[in-house]
Amino acid sequence: MSEAASLLALEEGGPFDFGGLREERVQRCLDEMGRRGVDVLLLGRDANVRFVSGARRLWYAGSRPFAPSCVVVRDSAEVHLMSIHEDGIPEAIPRDHVYGFAWSPKVFVRNIVAIPGVASARVVGVDGMTPTFDSLLAHAIPNATFIDGEALVREARAEKSAREIDCVRAAVAVSESALAAVTRAIAPGVAEQTLSGIFCERAAELGVTIPSAEPAFCASPRRSSPTAMTARAAAPRGLRDGRTLASGDLVTLDAGVLVAGYEGGLARTWPCGSDDRVRSAGRALHRRWRRAMDAMLDACIAGRPAGDLRSAHEATGEPLPGIAIASGIGLGVEPPRVGSDVPPQLEARFVLREGSVLALQTYIFEEGVGGVLGREIVHLAASGPELLTRMDHGPLGA
Repeated sequence: MSEAASLLALEEGGPFDFGGLREERVQRCLDEMGRRGVDVLLLGRDANVRFVSGARRLWYAGSRPFAPSCVVVRDSAEVHLMSIHEDGIPEAIPRDHVYGFAWSPKVFVRNIVAIPGVASARVVGVDGMTPTFDSLLAHAIPNATFIDGEALVREARAEKSAREIDCVRAAVAVSESALAAVTRAIAPGVAEQTLSGIFCERAAELGVTIPSAEPAFCASPRRSSPTAMTARAAAPRGLRDGRTLASGDLVTLDAGVLVAGYEGGLARTWPCGSDDRVRSAGRALHRRWRRAMDAMLDACIAGRPAGDLRSAHEATGEPLPGIAIASGIGLGVEPPRVGSDVPPQLEARFVLREGSVLALQTYIFEEGVGGVLGREIVHLAASGPELLTRMDHGPLGA
């Protein structure tokens, strides 16, 4: 298998040790179950299931009701997985540890309780629950106390191993290569939708077909609406429409991909055309963006409150944008989350963790000019914050 092809969703072969990755993740989960006295863990959220099982899941969109599609039994140190086929299931999970789906919730719960160690469990962690499953599980496991399994798995997921960082690095590298192809296509008359197609095409050439979110390549508005700046903080456009780029636009580029489920993305802003006045104004905005980003990077110190990132940004005199300025990432979005839409008292609950990965971003807007958006991926290493994103900031950052 070629190195490019190995970046596909299939978690076998290639440059990554998926077996070792899965083993260490399962052990971290079992260790946390031991610390909290949890006998059985019932997981239904996709990121949690993937973290523990290592299974490649079928892509889906939209919401779905909770169902325990992964079961971890602490005493046996075994993982059981719900599936109707073998595709994407790691070899480390025996086929007799795969239980089937049932449309009847009662039958489904019987399949769960039949797993050795479940019926006798005293403490069961669950990462979500509907009233139906709450009632059925309480009846099927009468001696069990149910606790928050989401908090348990979040703790196990918080600090990334070297293998996990490698997955994030690979995702970032693919995103940067695809974004570089986009920057070469920016010109007056090019449709925003065309830029999204270029990004997805280049990522697919590198063996990655799953974006972390819908790519957002949008010309920044040069004027705010009459109520936008008073009703909420400035935020970049995130939805494309039928417009084409015009000379003098500042184009925000925001995209990422998933490699083995791990997110790697970035954001940059690129000028359209060669108008020196626009580039000069854009560079001035970018310098303001740089000061705010550097202030947040300086505050990325393990052990400090996550709210220090907000304080660092505010200390530069720049208003908080209408987007999160910091989010934990890994297999999807993780705590902490810092921004204008997050109460400071909630931010105060979270402490920056050594080994975690953060997406730091901000958006600086000026009336009549537009806005500059930039996002970096940062690993909180033992030696301090380590930038995983390497792509330069083009003409505005020169």
